[in-house]
Amino acid sequence: MRRRTALLSGAGVLVVAAAAVVVGVVVATSAPDAAATAGGIDAPAYVTTETGAPVVERDGVTAPDDRVAADPAPFGGTVDYADGLTVRTEAVDQGTVTSTGAGVVTGAPFVVFSVTVHNGTDADVDLTSVVPSLRAGSDVVPAAPLYDDVDVADLDSVVAAGDDVTARYAFVVPDDRRDEATLYLDLDGVHAPATFTGSLPR
Repeated sequence: MRRRTALLSGAGVLVVAAAAVVVGVVVATSAPDAAATAGGIDAPAYVTTETGAPVVERDGVTAPDDRVAADPAPFGGTVDYADGLTVRTEAVDQGTVTSTGAGVVTGAPFVVFSVTVHNGTDADVDLTSVVPSLRAGSDVVPAAPLYDDVDVADLDSVVAAGDDVTARYAFVVPDDRRDEATLYLDLDGVHAPATFTGSLPR
């Protein structure tokens, strides 16, 4: 699964350090106004904002402001873009991290989302650099993505017109932050992030 470089602003924010993901979830902080760098070949980089979805760069280029937009949807609903692309998601699993070792937060609670994209456009859609992010709790703190010790898979494909592709993304979310959550899926440089809101299972 492709790792992404993330530098998040604000003291006390939990993030996954891309260079250390191979050993589990790592807690880190960064200074405001830090610039993200590429996390690998063709890997997107991103910097979080105070609210909303992170600002994503692909091949060093920030997405334009006039991307195809869509209204937010609740978890379990569908985000419909005007060009025919649709995205649906739901929280399908939860658990706690059971791995041990350096950098691993053993016992950290997580939630897994199933994401399905249907390409209803008349052209291929490149989903090889999707950036998922989650904010949870009344203070909308970014949740750390989880790549190990859980069944996850990126969209990470070029989807032909008329086809579907499904992925699973996991985030560390304590029980006391599950009443309010927002999932953002920045799919590509063409579509604005798909946004889903609601409460998460406990």
